[in-house]
Amino acid sequence: MWSVRSLVLLAAACPLLAGWWALLAVRDRNARRRQADTLLRASVRVHPQSSLLVWRAAELTAPRNRRVLARSLRRIVGDLQRPVLSPVPLDRPAVTPHAALLSELATRLGDLRRPVTPKGMVLVEDLITDGLASPLYIGGRTCDVRPAVEACLEALESVPPVGQTPRAPERRAA
Repeated sequence: MWSVRSLVLLAAACPLLAGWWALLAVRDRNARRRQADTLLRASVRVHPQSSLLVWRAAELTAPRNRRVLARSLRRIVGDLQRPVLSPVPLDRPAVTPHAALLSELATRLGDLRRPVTPKGMVLVEDLITDGLASPLYIGGRTCDVRPAVEACLEALESVPPVGQTPRAPERRAA
């Protein structure tokens, strides 16, 4: 039957395997997010039959995600007003002139009564989280702060409901 040593090894292996499977699940979910975000950035319409896009659109436009991103933008604006000892490598000279525009974006995200588009949310996430390409951070494209924030604001606006497509006008029988 089973020896004590075999049982100990089996008991030790179970959490390791569970951890491994959890890591694989996270990696898979992040890969699906990246795939969906690429499509949404390209203005692919969220079709109800595309479970990937419907899932990601719902995740992006969820009230909790909107509040988190709005809070992050407010924190960035707050960091611009504090001394330079911030852990975030903001490109202060490039971003400071656009603090009011960032506040406007935070307010827009925080207004849960107004719907947002998944594409706009992807652009906002990119703006906040992409430290290499975002114009907000040192090393990003400094001349692009205003256009990037304005692109986010514009992309948040045109909103067909998630999972629904605009109806075509009905044809009348002749």
